[in-house]
Amino acid sequence: MIPTFILHRYPYRNTSWILECLTATEGRIRAVAQSARGTTSRFRGQLEPFTPFHMLFSGKSELKTLKQAELSDIPLSLNGEALWCGFYLNELLLKLLPPEDPHPHLFTHYANTLLMLTNTPIREIPLRQFEKILLETLGYAPSFTHEANQGPAIAAHLHYQYWPERGFIQQAVSENASAIPGEILLQIANNQFHEPAHFALHKHILQSILRPHLNRPLQTQQVFKPLLQVFRRVMPTVPR
Repeated sequence: MIPTFILHRYPYRNTSWILECLTATEGRIRAVAQSARGTTSRFRGQLEPFTPFHMLFSGKSELKTLKQAELSDIPLSLNGEALWCGFYLNELLLKLLPPEDPHPHLFTHYANTLLMLTNTPIREIPLRQFEKILLETLGYAPSFTHEANQGPAIAAHLHYQYWPERGFIQQAVSENASAIPGEILLQIANNQFHEPAHFALHKHILQSILRPHLNRPLQTQQVFKPLLQVFRRVMPTVPR
């Protein structure tokens, strides 16, 4: 049995689930949980996202069969914005991570990120850390310490423009008002996401790098954004 999280599930036939799973040793797996929605199923009410499992799968095709599932720890309690953040992570993995491509360190980081989301009101930090490690794992991350094409080292006092598939190239602010300070790129390189004044810029940079690989907007952002706007009117300290 292998450590597993359910990223997504949807009904299959009359009483079954199709599960999209992230596993520690087999990568992303799709499996059918036969009769799991039935009234007498031992899985009924258990196969939920954000719950750490040990699971056993069988089958050689792309669609596996779930044979066993046991809780490996208590389910994580994600509510409000933390729940939206969790679904955002899941959708990133579903859209970007190829099937059956194992990355044990990414699984560990995902589990740690969920735990951080339950324990901190400032969720920008774990989200940015996860986005960065996902980009690095998939080979999409540019250098945040050197210019494109093995160019000069990024300097904190200079400004840069991001070129997709290439990286960052020095550009004067007079030529492009949206040029990125080198200081910000070096913060990302060193996983320094703790400065609230830079939250929006860190997010803009990392999501600009992610966006071309997603093909279309994430459903979590489209569905939950109006709800978050209401939530932020009630609690204006929630980060954007």
